[in-house]
Amino acid sequence: MFQDAATAALVRAGVPRSSALRLLGAFAELADNATDHSGSPVSPFATFKVDADAWEFSVTDFGRGVPASLRTNPKYADLVDHDAVREALKDGVSRFASTERGLGFGVMFRALAEMNCAVRLRTGSVTARWSGQGLGLTSLVYELVGQRAGLHVRVAGKL
Repeated sequence: MFQDAATAALVRAGVPRSSALRLLGAFAELADNATDHSGSPVSPFATFKVDADAWEFSVTDFGRGVPASLRTNPKYADLVDHDAVREALKDGVSRFASTERGLGFGVMFRALAEMNCAVRLRTGSVTARWSGQGLGLTSLVYELVGQRAGLHVRVAGKL
């Protein structure tokens, strides 16, 4: 099973088992969300890699992107791309009305909180980046870029 093999690879590389499980939980949540929210007939593409001195994972989908997905919820219908991305990264914010949804990015933030890593998120007309330890919404750097469909998230860390 992928989860067992990936956990073992991270542990062999020196990542504590509890951290490896949180990291893989974040990866799985992002991959599931790409399937649930993209609206694309094409399956998302996910990668996971562990080397001697680094690890990384990425999830890419070819759907409508975070801003367009979030705007299907009337509460967020008027948000421009960068504001939609900022909101979507907060717990409880979703295209669905239920407050029990919208936890995917929060799972990622919490899993990475103690790790020294870099994250890049590209969706709609926005790229968001941050790096270091203790990642949080206040440390995100946003940049407006050309419009692109879908979502790409890449997380990389050093061992």
